[in-house]
Amino acid sequence: MEEETGQIVIEIKLVKTDPKIIQKVFARLKEETKKRKYPYIDESQVKTLMRYNIWTIDQFCDVSGLKVSSVNNLARPTFSFNEKKFNSKLNYCFPLPDSDGNGPKFIVRNIKSESYIKL
Repeated sequence: MEEETGQIVIEIKLVKTDPKIIQKVFARLKEETKKRKYPYIDESQVKTLMRYNIWTIDQFCDVSGLKVSSVNNLARPTFSFNEKKFNSKLNYCFPLPDSDGNGPKFIVRNIKSESYIKL
């Protein structure tokens, strides 16, 4: 297991989310995405977004309000010379592997990632 680099082996599961958080995230996303091609117009879109224990990079960008490059940098393992190990600010996983053993990168929904949710 490569947990020290930020990569985690994980099983996709359903997660309960506080309805108040869903309402707050929806209110923010409704305003921020008005000019997009596909804006958030219904609270059920946010419920779907918050349903599982993983997010795609784009979903996490919507939830956190961060840009794609920022999310990728947060998920990149960096070496800590003080602790003499690799750390990352976000944990990530590849739950849907292709023939090479990788696949699309997902952000793991845990305490680290939930601290970036912008309400």
